[in-house]
Amino acid sequence: MLVSLIDPNFSSLDAPFDGGTKQRDTLRAGTSYLISRFIGAISLREPTADDPRWVKIEELARTEVTILKELTKYYVIGHPRVVSVRVGQRRMLRRLFGIYVEVIGSRKHRHRALLPQAIQDRRYSGDSSQRLASDLLASMTERQVTQTYQRLMGFVQGPVSYFDV
Repeated sequence: MLVSLIDPNFSSLDAPFDGGTKQRDTLRAGTSYLISRFIGAISLREPTADDPRWVKIEELARTEVTILKELTKYYVIGHPRVVSVRVGQRRMLRRLFGIYVEVIGSRKHRHRALLPQAIQDRRYSGDSSQRLASDLLASMTERQVTQTYQRLMGFVQGPVSYFDV
């Protein structure tokens, strides 16, 4: 069954991945092949009383996708380096969330400069501090979250100008 996943294009992946052009091209071609095959394994159908689904997926393709998901979960998502980064990112987000909830809910004006104008304008809209802090964090890129965290924790050395933001 897993053998059907192997396209002849993947045969040159017989060494650890080094990120070279040949290997990337091989992966791109193989991935394109698999995606096309999986799309071709889907068809629309008329639902019945026994099976109300509108989409039919060939069983072999469904099994192959399940195997690929498990491999991805084990070898990519569960990789120790990825897990450690994810733990650190969660900590940063929790800490920033707490800081922003405190600043948004505070009656003191001294830390309002930490908030973008859009969030300051919404402070009295009826939205909770948690909602506003969530919206603020959701609007940030990963890089912005990291830079903001570093600034607020004092990790940034030297002067910081407006243009660093």
